[in-house]
Amino acid sequence: MKYILFVFALIPMANAESWIKLNVPKGYVDYIDRDSIQIKGDFTYYTMKDADVYENYSLIKFKHDCKYKARQALSSTYYDKKTHKLTRSEVYSTSEMVQYPRSFAMINIENVICS
Repeated sequence: MKYILFVFALIPMANAESWIKLNVPKGYVDYIDRDSIQIKGDFTYYTMKDADVYENYSLIKFKHDCKYKARQALSSTYYDKKTHKLTRSEVYSTSEMVQYPRSFAMINIENVICS
């Protein structure tokens, strides 16, 4: 029995998230899920976590163009902090790629997803 438990301990969790804490000013979305970063063609896709001061946290999916310094929010899902149950979900079908100012926070994000 202990050998079976040992084998299961070696198998990584398929849905495990490894959050990267960004060094950004307070009030910015400050975590990126390392496991969510995927490069497809000219774009990088990733998920960020926003732990707001209220009773919720949200996971925001982005599409990012590292070459032209632009990104697009694709969707957001909101969860209750205590129960981790889904409270609402939004898909941004009309959003478009937007060039962003190269602030300290955005440069930190680029350092994680564009390298």
